[in-house]
Amino acid sequence: MKSVLIPVFVILVMTVGCTCLPGSLSGGNQPPAAYIDSISPADASLGEAVSFQGHGTDADGDVVAYRWRSDVDGDLGTMGSFETSSLSAGAHVVYFKV
Repeated sequence: MKSVLIPVFVILVMTVGCTCLPGSLSGGNQPPAAYIDSISPADASLGEAVSFQGHGTDADGDVVAYRWRSDVDGDLGTMGSFETSSLSAGAHVVYFKV
């Protein structure tokens, strides 16, 4: 049986911030920072579980949401860490945003 590998080539980390909130006039709201801790395995066979682990920090507040996204499959998850075995075959660019 031939195995199909799903490589995760590039990992982009994105942050989101807004300086338009009340209180931002007194120094501004600092955007949160997103960190990808690991994506394992980097090359998975079709149907194999892939584990995503990341976290975020916010200097002037709490991280309230997470979003993992693939350029192939779209939205993947909304937790800091999760596992999936439903990735499509092919190379994926994965984005992580807090």
